[in-house]
Amino acid sequence: MTDLEAVFLSIIAQLQPCHGLAVGTEAEALLHRRVGVGSLYKALHRMESRGLLEAYWETRDVEESHRGPRRRYYKITSHGALELAAYQTRFARAHKLDLRPAQ
Repeated sequence: MTDLEAVFLSIIAQLQPCHGLAVGTEAEALLHRRVGVGSLYKALHRMESRGLLEAYWETRDVEESHRGPRRRYYKITSHGALELAAYQTRFARAHKLDLRPAQ
């Protein structure tokens, strides 16, 4: 899992279900940088194909206030939650290492 995928997965875990644009907006606010739409949707598709996410298309009766194209909503799977927890554990361990040069 890439760092960016971990960010997306973490956002989805907190906000689920949420549509792709909301994931991108939250990621940009968190990272203080632009997240390209192509990068976002490619990552979401990869994570869905690996079983980390489930996705479904909105139905019009649910979101009558939204007049644009139908949105695809994402939620984390149990496998995705396990993978995210493992990533977070590895990340925490790596940040506890003393990487200063030996004297």
